[in-house]
Amino acid sequence: MKYPKFLLMDNIEDKGMTESRSKNFQRLILKLSKRTECEHQIIFTTSMPDASLDLPEYTVGPKYTEKNKSLKLS
Repeated sequence: MKYPKFLLMDNIEDKGMTESRSKNFQRLILKLSKRTECEHQIIFTTSMPDASLDLPEYTVGPKYTEKNKSLKLS
């Protein structure tokens, strides 16, 4: 049986994960990803991105802030 090479993790800091733990988790995901020999894709959403991972090779799309909200209301 082949496993999918795609992982989507939405709202990883749900249920009270602290910012430091969330950022550490992001770095751990990247470390494990780099050790994997097969081509794969990991997508996770977070309201607390680790600044050290904010590189074009890892991120895509705009950053959402208080001034640049993800939901655009006219």
